[in-house]
Amino acid sequence: MKHDVTIFRRFAGPRSRQGVTWALCLALSGCAELPPHMKQELVQADKSYRANDMPAAIKRLDPLLAQFPNTPESAEAYYLRALCRIKMNKASDALADLSDCVRLSTRADLTARAYASMGGIQHDLGQYAAAAASFEKALQKLPDQPPTDQVRLRHGICLQRIGKWEEARTAFSTLIRRFPSSPYAEDARRRFSWKHPFFSIQCGAFVGPAQADALVQKLRSAISEGWVEPEARYGRPMYVVYAGKYGTLAEAEASLRAARRVTPEAFIVP
Repeated sequence: MKHDVTIFRRFAGPRSRQGVTWALCLALSGCAELPPHMKQELVQADKSYRANDMPAAIKRLDPLLAQFPNTPESAEAYYLRALCRIKMNKASDALADLSDCVRLSTRADLTARAYASMGGIQHDLGQYAAAAASFEKALQKLPDQPPTDQVRLRHGICLQRIGKWEEARTAFSTLIRRFPSSPYAEDARRRFSWKHPFFSIQCGAFVGPAQADALVQKLRSAISEGWVEPEARYGRPMYVVYAGKYGTLAEAEASLRAARRVTPEAFIVP
């Protein structure tokens, strides 16, 4: 019995609880190794996933993958089970399935989507170097259409957080150029405009320099370094107060509490 089944599912939203999830495309036409009844199990598992019944989907996928753990067609089953596990907040299990997916996949589109989902989970777990590598692999084959704009933004953020500032600016500029009307473009422009190779804490923005200088003096008693930069904000010149120069996000986060004792509105940039 020949199966010719293609199932497309729309991307469910810009961000899942764990990572970036993509539309699933099952292309079962001409599968040489999965028997017909297992192909049908995969189709039914997909229907359960679309119905938001993750346990039912996994109940069908587990026996399939136990019996056929290493066939190229099983890559789609691993990917679908990973999507289920993402929705069930089982990040580690989802990462394992996505790794098996990219190991077996012979489809460039599926491989790229799996890497994008891996990068999203790794980003959310704070594994920024691993996430940057996964996003880079994904972007080699992802089409220039949403949610690739989100992947490019998160790729740039990860590059910043591991200290690759110029590569991050390239990632943001690419997003801005290719997706000028994207909901992520504004954040990319803000991050691209940050010219320094370090994190800092923004503590205030003032119309006049006297207020900015007064805040700097207060900050220097709580944090070792504070300074003022004139910047154009909201169509007019502003005096923006920053505190600290930090090589990593973790270092900036460690100083944020002290800055907020001086000015509760302080936040980390970029």
